[in-house]
Amino acid sequence: MNNFCTSAMLFLMLIFGPSILRGQQNHPSSEILSQSQVSATITNSVKRQFGINFPIIRVYKYVDRSGKYFCVLTEKLDSLFTGEEGKYDTLHLAIRAIDLREDSGKLMKVWEINDHAIRDSKIEVVEQSMWFWTKYIEFNDFDGDGVIEPIIVYGTHSDSDLASGRVKCMVIYCRRIQKEPWVQVWDKPHPRGCREYWMEPT
Repeated sequence: MNNFCTSAMLFLMLIFGPSILRGQQNHPSSEILSQSQVSATITNSVKRQFGINFPIIRVYKYVDRSGKYFCVLTEKLDSLFTGEEGKYDTLHLAIRAIDLREDSGKLMKVWEINDHAIRDSKIEVVEQSMWFWTKYIEFNDFDGDGVIEPIIVYGTHSDSDLASGRVKCMVIYCRRIQKEPWVQVWDKPHPRGCREYWMEPT
């Protein structure tokens, strides 16, 4: 009887073991890469290949049933200024996010986001800086289909104060970018899925 049970268990493991293992391996997960991991993954060769010219501020690695991805967030460094507390801060007039998929050891671009601050006072207020609001950026499988839906959030502030800035929330669903319209902060409506951003950029 014991031999029969052992044989049955071995048979079931041979049949279902690989699928169980794949299921465990493909469980959606994400992490922020350390500086050494970023340097090893986004090499100078990769930067040249995909035109990554702005400084990298953060790289997210995420894995789901469709593969392994690296989302690279970059911000153009335009100038430095001294804040109210005497600390240096940076101003960025453009941002770029590029999502790369690893396939057989090679990286391929899946999607990208490019945007810039408004600098024409004839159109709207002059925006002093634009940056990613990393506190609200998420890489999760929200609908439970085994595929991660990234949420990318970034905003601006004007030449007057932060309250005159704008915020944009981008949801990548089925590898397509679903754009939430620009929201003017002074009107205080919140884009769907980004309820807690008010005056709390990071």
